[in-house]
Amino acid sequence: MKERDIINVAISDTHCGSDRAVFPPSISLPPLMADDKERLLTYSFNQQKLYDHLLYCARTIKERFAGYKKVITHNGDAIEGIHHHTIQLSAPKVDDHVLIHQAVMDDFLYEIGFSVKNGDELRYVSGTETHTGYTEQGIIKHFEDFGATFHDELKLTQYGRKIWYVHQWAGAGNGQNEGNGLSNAIKALYFNS
Repeated sequence: MKERDIINVAISDTHCGSDRAVFPPSISLPPLMADDKERLLTYSFNQQKLYDHLLYCARTIKERFAGYKKVITHNGDAIEGIHHHTIQLSAPKVDDHVLIHQAVMDDFLYEIGFSVKNGDELRYVSGTETHTGYTEQGIIKHFEDFGATFHDELKLTQYGRKIWYVHQWAGAGNGQNEGNGLSNAIKALYFNS
């Protein structure tokens, strides 16, 4: 396969488990207590819009790049996790967040036409430990049949160019509301060091 037949698909910060993040139409989660029944959760209106848009993007990529090898990279914060006393959760346990993410990605991979036989690749880059702890590595176990790999940083060479994925870079901690991420990183590297 020629390098020009490769499409890179980057997904980042799905924060599955947050009530403000992508969520599958419905999911059955394990009981919270031994005598409880399974919990059936469904998405909210806003979560539905996010989910529908994600799958629309997957179908569009599948249609426009038919025959291309797909390199799909989830660049950190696959799950929301429990942090900062947040109440913005769709489900109360981190294990729930992992199951939610797996369901969302299963649907995404199906819609995009992901196929190991076609040489497609699935990569995960570690996210912010505040959100994820070390649970993102467990997500990879679910996607072993897809050949998924986990990286703290991912360096690829395609089209004769280097592609570097890392979730937190030189601007880590500045946050999206503190200005442009790239200019924050340049300031951190060259002016504030």
